[in-house]
Amino acid sequence: RDGQTLASASWDKTVKLWNHQGKDLHTLTGHSDWVNSVVFSPDGQTLASASADNTVILWNLDLEDLVEQSCDWLHDYLVTHQDEEELREICGM
Repeated sequence: RDGQTLASASWDKTVKLWNHQGKDLHTLTGHSDWVNSVVFSPDGQTLASASADNTVILWNLDLEDLVEQSCDWLHDYLVTHQDEEELREICGM
């Protein structure tokens, strides 16, 4: 992607993003069968993943979008805990 980020396809139906030191940065979910191919767009902003479920998913790799996707599980908590301003800002709420 940027010379620092790698992507891997997996049997567990996910795509993982890694830094050059092997740290897991993010897991992309959405396929219903194993992922057999990944490729970055020339500008590094989009990742295409192909799966044995006969689908291709185009992932927007803008960091802000990934953070918001990762915060989906926090939504209900944040709605009922309005005083968590720092978390609300991180999650774009």
